[in-house]
This record gives sequence, C-alpha cells and structure tokens, in this order.
Amino acid sequence: MVSYQNNTNAATATSSASHAGSTKYLASSDQKYFTIDKATLQITWSNPQGIDYGTALSSTQVNAEANVLGSFAYDPLAGMLLLTCTQTLKATFTPTDTANYNCVNAQVTLVVNPYSFTGCVQPIDMGGVFNKVKLGSTVQVKFSLDGYKVLCR
Repeated sequence: MVSYQNNTNAATATSSASHAGSTKYLASSDQKYFTIDKATLQITWSNPQGIDYGTALSSTQVNAEANVLGSFAYDPLAGMLLLTCTQTLKATFTPTDTANYNCVNAQVTLVVNPYSFTGCVQPIDMGGVFNKVKLGSTVQVKFSLDGYKVLCR
C-alpha cells in the first residue's frame, strides 16, 4: 500500500509506503518527507523607448507583466518627471498567492533625452554675427528646444 499527503501548496509533504507482509516477505513500511518549493514567477518587462525631458512616466514605461495574479509597485512611480540621463526603473511584484509564489523584483533602463537647443529665432540672428541692441532696449528672445517654443523676457 502506498499513500501520500496530497498537498497542493508549497510546503513539506509526506509520502509513505507499507507492505503488510506475506508468507514470502516480512512486513515493512517507510515514510519520507520532501519539500515542495514555491514556484518561480515570470516577469516580462522590456526596456521602454526613450522619453524627452519633461515627459511624465506613464503606463507606457511602467508596464511590467507577470504570469500570475498580483500587484506591482514601481520606483519611480507613474506620473514622475525624471532628470535627463539613463534611469533605472524598478518594480516589485507581490503575488496574490504568497503561499506558492515569492515576491519578485525586476528592473529596466530608460533613457531620458535632454531638450535639444536648436537655436534662437528672429530678431536674434544665429548666423555667426554679433547682434547689436541699443542700451536700455527690451528685446524679446525666442529660441527653440526640440520643437518647443519658449519666450523669455
């Protein structure tokens, strides 16, 4: 006779076997313990495309997925504005079924592009000449940052 403890969760399980004996064999039994480990989660999260400085993080960047039910906590959070450079986005996944799955961490790299100064626009001439203005005059300075128009006074 063989029996086992039917355990569907990660834990220590028991398996036992016994033989009542016969005219040819003595009675015998044994019991073994073994461990059923928590399953390994699979997190899918690709490095997102770069964003321009001033663009808030969104679900386009913080969009990791897991193969079981649970929830993600991100660092930095969606809605945050990041400094210009290569940033590391981190995620911690907590499964709903913590009896059978461990929490998992993941990270990706995001490039935050700086504004690209494309030059001043009229009345300032960017043609390599000195611009002259009468002392005490007010001049509107307009310049372009990657398509964004900025007016400074």
